[in-house]
Amino acid sequence: MMFLLTALKVQYVLDPNLPPLPEITDNDSEETKAARKKREEDELVCRGHILNALSDRLYDLFTLSKCPKEIWKALENKYNNEKQGADKFLTLKYFEFTMNDSESVLDQVHQLLILVSKLKDLKVEIGMITELHMATSSKNFDSCVFVGYAKNSKAYRLLDLESNVIIESRDVEFIEDKFNSDSDFSAPTISLEIDSNVGSSRENESVVPNNTT
Repeated sequence: MMFLLTALKVQYVLDPNLPPLPEITDNDSEETKAARKKREEDELVCRGHILNALSDRLYDLFTLSKCPKEIWKALENKYNNEKQGADKFLTLKYFEFTMNDSESVLDQVHQLLILVSKLKDLKVEIGMITELHMATSSKNFDSCVFVGYAKNSKAYRLLDLESNVIIESRDVEFIEDKFNSDSDFSAPTISLEIDSNVGSSRENESVVPNNTT
């Protein structure tokens, strides 16, 4: 909507810092009269396009308001509140997400990546695991996302975004709180790298053992 209003060169009437036009007087110059006429026409065009983009319910709610700035501010408040609610709901779903054996790993990780993608669209920062110390490997994983807990154990289940491998480990250090916006959210391969301290057996999944040092 803002793109359209900008293309029509009427978006300026929504600026909260836009100074009001002076009161009409008998001594108004032609320049002042022309500026007032243009402002009124631009406000009318802006208001019309905003109302035209609304649903019937919102149209009925705002149609009596003559000031496009008031309509725009009310809509911003409404959708900002809705966004905050969506942020909280999706964030809660993300942190409560757990893996289970009744579904395939690929399907569950796909569900997780959808949540991550939605949170990314909402500009919600997601905690990253920047260092993963594997008990049987010297390799550190710099781009892992927490995806839940291993069933019947205290191990973390993690998705390595670089290799698309599901990893289980008890020895995890959470360092940074910012999600890497450049991460590739492609579907992971159904592989599982298992910490030697965690006993786990999964049917229909190829297990990739760690390289020992």
